[in-house]
Amino acid sequence: MKSDKVLIRTGGGYCNVNDHVKKYALSECLIIWRTMQQKHITFNEAVVNLLQMHNADEQLIQDYQEETTDEISDLFELLCSLMKQKEFGKYLTREQKSKLNSEAGLN
Repeated sequence: MKSDKVLIRTGGGYCNVNDHVKKYALSECLIIWRTMQQKHITFNEAVVNLLQMHNADEQLIQDYQEETTDEISDLFELLCSLMKQKEFGKYLTREQKSKLNSEAGLN
């Protein structure tokens, strides 16, 4: 912390936490999602794996495990699924989208 700002240490110095989140949040979520898919694990398990991989303090890992819930994992998986569907939708024609919406009862 510097004054009233939270800074993140980066390769080139320090970055404001808000700027860091804006720049890296999506890519970090994709890393977690990919880890979940490859290892067939939950969001919470993927986070713990990443914390361990980056040599996080054991107390931090234990605190995370005590405070997190399955609902958080479920919500992350739902959001990733929705993003994946949205991305998939970019490559469909209008007719294909209409047919899928009709089949899903969304029309």
